[in-house]
Amino acid sequence: FIVEKASLRVLSPSSLVGTHDTALANFGTPLYGASLLGELVYSADDALGCTPFADLPRAKGVGHATIALVDRGSCYFAEKVLHAQLAGAQAVLVADDVEEPLLTMADPDGSAGGGTELARLAQEISIPSALVTKQVGDVLRAATVAGDVLVLTLDWQDSISHPDDVVEWELWSSSDQVCGDSCTRTQGFISDIMSSAVDLEEQGAASFSPHYITWSCPVALNDTEKCGGLCINGGRYCAPDPTDGPDVDPNIADRVRTHGYNGSDVVAENLRRLCLFKELSGDNHGNVPWNGGARWWTYATSHPVKCSMTDGTFTAECSEAVMQTNEPDGCGLDASAMSRIRACVGDTTADKANPLMDAEMQLQSDQGDSGRGAIVMLPTVVVNLDQYRGRLTSKDVLRAICAGFLESTEPRVCLSSALESNECLQPDHGGCWFKETPDGNFSACVDTFRGVKCRCPPSFRGDGVVCDPVDECSDSAMNHCEQDCVNIIGGHRCGCRSGFKLVGGTSCIQDPVEASKLRSLDAGSIFGISLLVLLGATVLGYAAYRIRIKAEIDREVRALMAEYMPL
Repeated sequence: FIVEKASLRVLSPSSLVGTHDTALANFGTPLYGASLLGELVYSADDALGCTPFADLPRAKGVGHATIALVDRGSCYFAEKVLHAQLAGAQAVLVADDVEEPLLTMADPDGSAGGGTELARLAQEISIPSALVTKQVGDVLRAATVAGDVLVLTLDWQDSISHPDDVVEWELWSSSDQVCGDSCTRTQGFISDIMSSAVDLEEQGAASFSPHYITWSCPVALNDTEKCGGLCINGGRYCAPDPTDGPDVDPNIADRVRTHGYNGSDVVAENLRRLCLFKELSGDNHGNVPWNGGARWWTYATSHPVKCSMTDGTFTAECSEAVMQTNEPDGCGLDASAMSRIRACVGDTTADKANPLMDAEMQLQSDQGDSGRGAIVMLPTVVVNLDQYRGRLTSKDVLRAICAGFLESTEPRVCLSSALESNECLQPDHGGCWFKETPDGNFSACVDTFRGVKCRCPPSFRGDGVVCDPVDECSDSAMNHCEQDCVNIIGGHRCGCRSGFKLVGGTSCIQDPVEASKLRSLDAGSIFGISLLVLLGATVLGYAAYRIRIKAEIDREVRALMAEYMPL
């Protein structure tokens, strides 16, 4: 069994600065992918938190959450956390009272005295909580009692691994319909998360697989009445009697017994669901998808309605009818698909192994040492091989799934206001560079599920905290303008010389209107110029003629004067 952990970092006082592991509770809402800054408070008068707090101290620092420290003992973990939540705490740390390794604080079930009501109240816990070791708890408690202000951070950012842009997640459950609050919550969860699960699958952002918790009957008990009614395949695969749940309604249990249902019926239905998922996943027909994700979820939500234990319809025949029907609440499988599913299920009365169930039990015990750990709690959600801890609600599990994406690869659903706060909308823009101009606003802040990333927008360079504009016109790799280029904030703009117009944002072609004007102008100009040339030539000719005549007259005059008036 894996104890899932989160990090506790003490920021002040300086004498206590350090990092410690905490064990996540299996109730409440761990803030997967996020962290919480706050002050630790402790009420010596209500140290155990087993009754409502009379006066729980509050954090005094601006923006600091109130993180309550309570001591282990005398009541259930969930009671302590619920009382602290009602007193105003945003998170709770429970200090162990025994020197031992960290353990998971379990969700209370109906087996405890008055447990049904306690289990219901546990579902109202909406804050995160975690267990710290006795050693860490003693140090934290002593400091708060001494009057020190402890500022610390609870960090869940690495509680779910986030290696890439596809999340693999699993749901380990049971087809049991009447086991009490656990069955009711599981079926409600399946119905609520169906839409988001199918959307993520169709986007290629997530890969889901259903699994079913199974156990084997000891060989010595195979022939006994108790074990025989709970198992299939010769005692190899078993499930509890559905009427034995601690919080099963007695009237419902009587109706189920009337129809003779037992654990063997539950495990047989679990096997049918596994075979259905295998068929819809494409494993039996050349790995070609059949929109299997959506169809499996349709079956998982329709089957409890159509095939009810209390109505006596929890049978293989009813199950197959849901698989075959073409109605919106069915899978629409043809005869060949049904034949493959029946072969996958096999003869459940035979004393032989079923390969699919054997593989399932190996996964459940983590024989391959995948890091998932053994699955022991029903139900259990696994995200990227990390077991989910917290309330089984669609919102809380979806948050854990979103925490499994590599930062900045999350699908849009993960960035909704219901799951995270967009820090880029804060006045400081998440601490990233921002510029407001008449041409528009430019920000380096990129919202992610885990916070923000500072990344300079296109046409800017820098570290995201400081960004400078790029001279795109001088960069041949960015400047594709055919003629003129002008740098502007956030990019550049192309232009064309006179007589041309811009086409496609970068190219320049001759403007038809300007070209027509130019052609008209050219025709008139040719005539005018010709006329001017002719006139000019005439004037010049006349001037030359006058000059020549004058020169001849001058020569004749000089000749006469020389003849009659000799010097």
